Amino acid sequence: MMKGHSEVQSDLMEARVKMIQPVAKHGGPRTKQVDNINLVKGGTSSTYLLAKMKRMANDGDESAADALHRLAIGGPNGLKSVRKAAIACGVVKPADSDAGRSPVQRMKQYWKKASAAERREFLSWTETAEAKKRKRR
Repeated sequence: MMKGHSEVQSDLMEARVKMIQPVAKHGGPRTKQVDNINLVKGGTSSTYLLAKMKRMANDGDESAADALHRLAIGGPNGLKSVRKAAIACGVVKPADSDAGRSPVQRMKQYWKKASAAERREFLSWTETAEAKKRKRR
């Protein structure tokens, strides 16, 4: 009997999780440095994220070990991508994550990203009746 697409994907991910070697510990010889600061090239590739999670799991981080296990099993009880596993164990913080941030913190963050025209538009909006209406709690 042939396996379905999701079963094949799950088997491939399990094999990949087993195959990837952990990222080396911090520090080391500076003979083959990738730039002035980094000994090795990090990044956001799935291979690097897997290697970093493996190092964390080997160092006793239970959340990383659990994320790797859930990634390897896949399916409804597992994780479907390396990035989701990395988020689950804290290796990756989702971009613009608003979880746990106050409205003021979010406004400051987005203000920094806004163009001059967007800032002018926002400032003019703050003078409108809509902006001055208080939210009832």
